Amino acid sequence: MKQLTLITAIVISLFTTACTIKVPQVAALQKSVQQPIQNIDEFAWSLQYEDYQTEVYAVSTDEGTMFASYDNDSLLFDGYAIKRIDGLANENTPLFFENTSRVDASGKGFVDAVGRTTSLQCLAKTATGAVARQLCVSKDGTEWVFELAFDANGTLSTIKQTVNNSGSVVILTKK
Repeated sequence: MKQLTLITAIVISLFTTACTIKVPQVAALQKSVQQPIQNIDEFAWSLQYEDYQTEVYAVSTDEGTMFASYDNDSLLFDGYAIKRIDGLANENTPLFFENTSRVDASGKGFVDAVGRTTSLQCLAKTATGAVARQLCVSKDGTEWVFELAFDANGTLSTIKQTVNNSGSVVILTKK
C-alpha cells in the first residue's frame, strides 16, 4: 500500500510540474478580463409598457435581436416585430407572436398571437417617411399596432407594438 501511495505521489508531481503558470501569463489573463469588450451604452434602449419603464440592451442572437434588462425582462425582435416577451413588469408571460407577415390568398395579412391573445386580421401596411406601420384588429375589435420608426440615418430608433387584447403597447426607444 505504501508503494502505491509513493507511485501515485510521483506521478502527480510529474504532471503538476509539467504544467506551471508563470506570473506574466496570469497578469496577461487578468488584463484581458478587466478590459471591456465594447461600450454597453451603445446598445441601450428604453422600454416602456403602461406605467413600467426600464433600460434594456440590444444583443444580437441567431433568432434576431434580444432586448434584455437587469430586471429580467426580455423581448425578441426579428427585424419586423417582437416575437417573444418574457418578464415585462411581472405580466403573465411568456407571450409569443407568430407568423407576423403571413398573407392569405386574398392579400390580407394575419398575425397569430399565442398566449393570452387571439388571431388578428391585418388591415393595412403603410410607410410614411421614416415610419412603417401595420394596423391589425383582433376578433373582439381591439386595434393592434406594429410600428417601426427610423432616424435620419435610416437606423431603427423606435419599435412600438400592441401586446394584448387590452390594447397595451410596448415601446422600445433607442437612447
